[in-house]
Amino acid sequence: NSAVLTWTCTTSGITTKGLSSLPNYLLVEIIGFIAKALTPLEWRTALHLSWTCRRFRDATFRVPQLWAFVCTEMAYSINVVNIYIRRSREKGLTVLLSDFEKYPEDFFFMITRPTVLVRWEKLIVAVVSNSSLMQNSLVRLGASDKVHWPRLQSLDTTFMEHHRGIESILQK
Repeated sequence: NSAVLTWTCTTSGITTKGLSSLPNYLLVEIIGFIAKALTPLEWRTALHLSWTCRRFRDATFRVPQLWAFVCTEMAYSINVVNIYIRRSREKGLTVLLSDFEKYPEDFFFMITRPTVLVRWEKLIVAVVSNSSLMQNSLVRLGASDKVHWPRLQSLDTTFMEHHRGIESILQK
């Protein structure tokens, strides 16, 4: 019983029937299926879907799994990092730390707040040989007696001479 997208000519132009008649709960379900199929390489999908229209934005806000990935690549804007952390609500997070020299230290402090740290489920660390900030941050994190990772299920580490983007890290 699949609905066929139909086009209707009106005096104001061409409109679609189908997507607009789709109930909101079904749109949320569809976006939930999309979220399950996404890889960390597709982390921007959440932003793009939420920018489509008000209805899609509302639907994406109801799917925390869509927002459950944080990486240093998104640290160009602490606001983006904060959006992902907030919208993922209580969902477990996948965190990718790499190429730290290019990003502000407040990114590291933001993702290691106790309320966020306890939500880490998967941690991927790509250490670049000349990255003293990354190494110091990890040493500080590991030495802290306040670190508590009750949900951490996976820790992946890789060593790279030079950072080549998150694609090269996640494809290893």
